[in-house]
Formats: sequence, structure tokens, C-alpha cells
Amino acid sequence: MANVENAVATTNTNEAALTDAQRAAIIAHYEAFRLPEAADSEFSIEELSEDMEGIHLSLPRIKIPSGGGLFFEVPGENPDDPEAAKTLEGIIVYNHVAQAYWENGRAEGEENVPPNCSSVDGINGVGSPGGACALCAMNTWGSGKGKAKACKSMRNLYLYREGDFLPTLISLPPTSLTPFSDFVSADFVTRKRAVFGSIVQIGLRKVIKGKDEYSVATFKKLHNFTGEKLAEVRRYVEDVKPQIKMMLTQQAVEAELGCS
Repeated sequence: MANVENAVATTNTNEAALTDAQRAAIIAHYEAFRLPEAADSEFSIEELSEDMEGIHLSLPRIKIPSGGGLFFEVPGENPDDPEAAKTLEGIIVYNHVAQAYWENGRAEGEENVPPNCSSVDGINGVGSPGGACALCAMNTWGSGKGKAKACKSMRNLYLYREGDFLPTLISLPPTSLTPFSDFVSADFVTRKRAVFGSIVQIGLRKVIKGKDEYSVATFKKLHNFTGEKLAEVRRYVEDVKPQIKMMLTQQAVEAELGCS
């Protein structure tokens, strides 16, 4: 196992240095990526569904660190003692745009302050001012600080990490949107490949702009699934994606009711 891990680490620095045996070991390592199955639980889906009725499903979250940090805080059994991870690896089972607007802005450390207006799909905002995002004055360049938009554009990624039962939510801030867009365009869209069909690695880099320091997400494709393994991944995605969309619909309804 150590030899495989060393070979995998080598791919992050010098792929040309790999031997044929190391390449084969890496492929076997990624093809063994384990997805959750019904058998992983001692209880049936029906039994779990009864307990979840009326309960707001909340996925684990990993934030892009502030201040130029180069490590993710990964939640564990103890919420007060997260683990530090330089990179995250897994399958992006779903991703979508989102919007959030704070009338007085949002300072660092105010992650728990709810926005005045938000949108789970980047199309319709709920709150004040609310309405169609494309027509909103707060969603235009220059409406915020400097040339920025007052309404914060984000992209939510749902990353399934091996060993977990549910995907983890990672919200990309505006500064990480272009790297993700470039990554998807170059490695997936132009190759006519769905994002969920590969194992990806998400890292961080520090950007210094004037007096500001911030972290930007980086992306790398590690392995493309094929054949039966790809079919297995597709079955999992087809099962979990509707659950995520249902959760988003519930959040939108609750936000609408809260503002009415």
C-alpha cells in the first residue's frame, strides 16, 4: 500500500518518472474506489426514510479557508477538532450555481450570518430584494465593493469522498469560480465527459493582491472511470443527485416561507 501511495504522490510532481508497474498500481488503486451501498447500513431505506420524514437533511461542509490558508478543515467525529487536509479527493457527483446577498456585506468570521437574499439555483432569489437574479441590480458588476457584485456568486460542489456515506458540500467563492470553470471546460466538456466520471483532487493556493491575501481552489483530474466501474459510479450518482435536488427544493421552500 505504501508503494501505491508513493506512486500516487509522484503523479503530483513528476508523472513522467513513473514506471509501468507504478502506473498499473495507481490505476488499480483508483479503480478500487469504494462507493456506499445499501449493505453498508444495518437498516433498510424504508426504515431510514420514516425517521427522516420532516427532518432537514444537512450535508457535511468543508469551506475554502480565509486569509490565504493552504489547508482544509475536514469535519470529523468531534466538530470542535476538525482534521487538516492539504487536498481533497473524490467524485463531484453534482454541482450548481448559487447566489447570496448581504445588505451590509459579510465580514470574515461571519459565516453564520444569514443573507438578506439567496438563491439555491442562481435563477430566483428569495428574500430582499428577491426576484429574478439575472434582472437584479445587486447582481451587476460595480454594485458592490469596487468593481465587484454586491450579490455573491458561488458554485456548490457535492464531493463524495471514499469512506463517507453522503457527499460533502464545498461552496466555491467568486475567486475560485474561474479555476473550476477552466478545469471543467478543459478536462470534461471538450472531451465530452461528465464530471462525475472521474476522481478529482481539490487543492489550495494563496493569492496576494495588494493588502489582501486569499485562498483559491485548484483542481486536478486523477483518474477516469471506465466500463463496469463507471456504470457503478453512474448508478450511485443517479441515486444521490435527486436527493440533493430535493434537499435544495426544501431549502428554497423554507426560505420562501420564512420571508413571507
